[in-house]
Amino acid sequence: MNLKKIIVPVLILSGTMLLGCYGGNNPITEKQEKKEVSNLLSYYINKELKRDSIYLFNKSPVLLTELCVNNIVSENKDLGLTTDEILSKSQKDTIVWSNEIIPSAYIVSDKDITKFNNSAERVKKGQFFYLSNPIFSKDYKYAILHSEFVCGSRCGEGSTQLFKKENDNWRLLKTYCKTVN
Repeated sequence: MNLKKIIVPVLILSGTMLLGCYGGNNPITEKQEKKEVSNLLSYYINKELKRDSIYLFNKSPVLLTELCVNNIVSENKDLGLTTDEILSKSQKDTIVWSNEIIPSAYIVSDKDITKFNNSAERVKKGQFFYLSNPIFSKDYKYAILHSEFVCGSRCGEGSTQLFKKENDNWRLLKTYCKTVN
């Protein structure tokens, strides 16, 4: 058996594996992703909502609709995600918010939600928010976030936002699918 016939394919395979592992497309670590989520939400709360803090339900609901996602994808070709990929990621949204991720939020647990909804403190402080787990593009240059707030049984608003990261800072590009209650 010719040793060259064995060594050359092994070297090619090894080189391909090394480039795949150490090339420019390294997957982001869980710690890095938490930092991106935290940075994005800090920007959103401080700059877009113009608040120092918010009341936030600890679980993020799945709120993205196919129609809304289709609009985002069709208007943003460099997003690098398909409608199916975004919807699939939103279906796997299992994050439980904590002050580690969002230090400026007052986290309300599901067991406290009924008490909180009837609370004069909530009315005094303002709205109660639901935030989806942000969905990032593969290169982490874009993020999609759905937010809703409730300010009473017949008062609230929701929307899906598209953000872009430029010079290590997030900025809101556009708001989609706004709903008012």
